[in-house]
Amino acid sequence: MRDIKNFLYLFILIDLFLLAFSIYKGEGWVINSQLAFLSSLLISVSSFFAYRKNVLSKLKKGDIPITDERDELDKIDDKFDLFSEEEEERSPQEISRIIKEEKRKRKGFKNTLLSLKTSLPSFLSPLRFLAYLFLIGAFFYLNRHHLLNVFAFLSGLFVVPLGILLYFLISSLKR
Repeated sequence: MRDIKNFLYLFILIDLFLLAFSIYKGEGWVINSQLAFLSSLLISVSSFFAYRKNVLSKLKKGDIPITDERDELDKIDDKFDLFSEEEEERSPQEISRIIKEEKRKRKGFKNTLLSLKTSLPSFLSPLRFLAYLFLIGAFFYLNRHHLLNVFAFLSGLFVVPLGILLYFLISSLKR
């Protein structure tokens, strides 16, 4: 939760700079940039909660192991723990069998459908749908009332991705 608060603080800080610039540019910039920023923030937050719910349900079902002593990069690079310190001797036939099994698991229409089935609830989240509906509604409202300034609107949408990029750059420099 601390990371989410830090994200929000950074978003608000960047948005305050955008707001100051928008006030300098004029009233049309303010409404365009702020509606776009709010839309982008709602989409990001709703996506976060939808995927969080998906991960928690997978944890509850046992699809994701709760604890593992290996670090995340090691789990990705060495799924079967082939290169660990306490390596048990595996025959070349067993290693080739494991490789073939992994290749087989990654292929196929069935696996694609299974992957789609597990990620679909996050994708079709009602909250996320409402956030996108707000974005589309804001765009059409501004366009209908001849207030739409595309550059101002895009600058408001850009705040959240820029904030995420800056947050991870700052985080990586602190390590």
